Amino acid sequence: MRSYPTSARLLLAGSLLLALPGCLFNSDDSAPQEQLPPATQQGLNEGGCRIDGTVWKPAQVLFGPKKLYVSVDRRTDNTPGYRFSLSLVRRIDASYPNAVSDVDLYVPNLRGVGPIALNQSFTPGSGGPYPAHALFNSYTDPSNTSTHTVYYTGPSAPGQLTITRFDTVARVVSGTFEFVGRAATGQQISATEGRFDVGY
Repeated sequence: MRSYPTSARLLLAGSLLLALPGCLFNSDDSAPQEQLPPATQQGLNEGGCRIDGTVWKPAQVLFGPKKLYVSVDRRTDNTPGYRFSLSLVRRIDASYPNAVSDVDLYVPNLRGVGPIALNQSFTPGSGGPYPAHALFNSYTDPSNTSTHTVYYTGPSAPGQLTITRFDTVARVVSGTFEFVGRAATGQQISATEGRFDVGY
């Protein structure tokens, strides 16, 4: 058996001790890479999109709001179809982009699968009736409501929602979406590669 000098053994042991913390701890403080869920049609209660190119998914913290809210109600005003609304809610650690934000989709008269234009004018919070639309709500400081910005679709910020499954027996709504959202200040965001698959 070959014997190494004491200085070589100490150097090797010291090198291993210096390398060990790098193996045990990740020195990169950035948020983990998020991936969009696949576009499915099974009622898996998933969704997401890219906001200005960055992956955005609903998420929740312990004791926080649910990560999605869906409502599918038969219309009661003698109009055929269903009123559909979906809120994807993101409440996670501030190291993530858009950590406190929501994506909302609304269709006043859903009748089946196919494309739905999101290009009509409306005023959020006016009491309605509202046309089909999409919103992106962003909070830079959740404790201060003046930091709340709403980006919504309209004639100068269009979008499209495509329903890929609407099953009133299995109670599943799935689809894809993309839109430009415009704030009252004129600032815009872009939502691309949007998808959702929810049970109700």
